[in-house]
Parts: sequence; C-alpha cells; structure tokens
Amino acid sequence: ERLGLAAIAKTDHDSVAGCAYLADAAKGGPVEYIPAVELSTAEGYHILGFYVDPEYPELLENCEHEKEYGRLLLKLRLRHWQEKGGPYGGDIAELIEHTHRLRPEGEVGLKQVAMVLAGRGLFPSPDAAREDYEERIADFTPPPHSPPPAGEIISLIGGAGGVAVVAHPKSDA
Repeated sequence: ERLGLAAIAKTDHDSVAGCAYLADAAKGGPVEYIPAVELSTAEGYHILGFYVDPEYPELLENCEHEKEYGRLLLKLRLRHWQEKGGPYGGDIAELIEHTHRLRPEGEVGLKQVAMVLAGRGLFPSPDAAREDYEERIADFTPPPHSPPPAGEIISLIGGAGGVAVVAHPKSDA
C-alpha cells in the first residue's frame, strides 16, 4: 500500500504455503492479493501461475513432489559439503531438523541452514557459510530428477484456475 501497488503476488518455488497468510492479510485492504506459484519444468524453465487455487489437489501434489526432491537434494549437498571439509561435524539430518524447528511454517533451504551455521559460530556470517558451501560442492552431481514438461505444468496451472507466464525469460524461450 505504501508503494502504491494495486496488487501483489508471492510466487514461491513449488509452494503455495504463503497464499493463505497473504490472502488474509490483504482482506479488506486496497491492495489485491493474487494467489500464485512458480513451478519448475523438465526443460529447465520456471512457469509462474497467477490466480491459482492454492488448494487445487493436483497443484499441491506437484508442489509436494518437487519439495521432496528439494529436501533430498539439500541433505545430499550438505553431506557432500561436510565430506569435502565443511566445518560442521554433527549429523546433517539433525542440522536440517534443528533448522526446521526454527522455521516450522516454511521450507528449509541453504539460506536458513547458513544462518544456523553462522549462529553456531562456524562462520562469521550466513554469506560466508554460503560461499564456503558453494566452493566445496562445486563437483557435486545431483541425483537424476525431472519435473513435468512445460506443457503439463501449463495445463496444471490452467486446471487450478490460473494463468501461466514464463519466469526469467531467455532469448531462446
């Protein structure tokens, strides 16, 4: 409202978790809230879905499937980081669980883990933790995974009542 916006949409990657909170916050106010999401595709594109039904079962299923892979990937990357000399000597699953307890309503990613590592005094800042992580996992090979093709994602967004828009367009899009 302070910025003079007529509408706002929050497009989290593979998550509609913030939609209910923002819809409640926008009720009765002058700024329209647009329920939205950003979904990954097999082709490597990200597709934004605006005006989606955040309770649409197939959308929730897709988001959960992608989040499961993301959680696995974080765990594997952190283990690789640790094996390459990352200074955390404890159990990676415990580190992720501890981080999640600090953020029970949201997803846990590298940003949150870096904050915990800095908070434990292993790094002077979360940025330093992220830099160390990036350097040590440069040779990491993720397990195979492929989200649905773009056509399926666009159909999924349409099924959820939304409008699909490409995010981060490239010249070859």
